[in-house]
Formats: sequence, structure tokens, C-alpha cells
Amino acid sequence: GAFAELILDGETGTMVERGALDSFVAGIRPYLADPALCERQGVAALAHIQANFSIEREAAAIGEVYADLLADRRLP
Repeated sequence: GAFAELILDGETGTMVERGALDSFVAGIRPYLADPALCERQGVAALAHIQANFSIEREAAAIGEVYADLLADRRLP
């Protein structure tokens, strides 16, 4: 899903198993114990989002999808 693109596990956050409380608790404990970890990963997350998910980049990607769809319609 979308979260896997946004969150780089261990670098910009921590992925946990959906609906699993034990997984959530295990995932959040390191952040509660280490505020510097929160800061480092927060900075890394912002840099990742800014580098990979700008409005210009997303608009260009959507434009490519539409261009491909239109090109497919022109085929005999």
C-alpha cells in the first residue's frame, strides 16, 4: 500500500502489522525510549517525502499515465 512507499522501515519510521497490538507496542517502544531517534527519523522522513513526492513529480507521473492511456486508444 501507500504506507510502504512513504515509510522506509527503520529509516523514516517503523512498519507494524495491521491490527496487531503487540506489533504496535514493539514498534513504538524505541521511540518512547529515544527522543533522538524520533528526531533523526523525522528529519529523514521529511527529506524522503520532499525528494520523492513533490506535487510536480506526482503531477508528471499522473500525466504519464494519461498519455499512456491515450496512446493505447490510438492503436488499431
